[in-house]
Amino acid sequence: MEQCTLAVAANPSQRNARVKAHLRRGLACEKLERFQEAKEDFKLVIELDPTNHIASSALIRCAKSTQIRS
Repeated sequence: MEQCTLAVAANPSQRNARVKAHLRRGLACEKLERFQEAKEDFKLVIELDPTNHIASSALIRCAKSTQIRS
């Protein structure tokens, strides 16, 4: 997860690198059940790449997991 954060910081102007890093960090947060952090990353990925189906699906999963925990 830290590597993804470093990748985002190192490549702020490279859109594809940012999408990939945020997506991977979001997936890692999801596995760690840090759903709020994951949702933030997935939302950013969708802003940068609205056609990213992995982020869209993951955002839905996180939203459902958050509802179940509440």
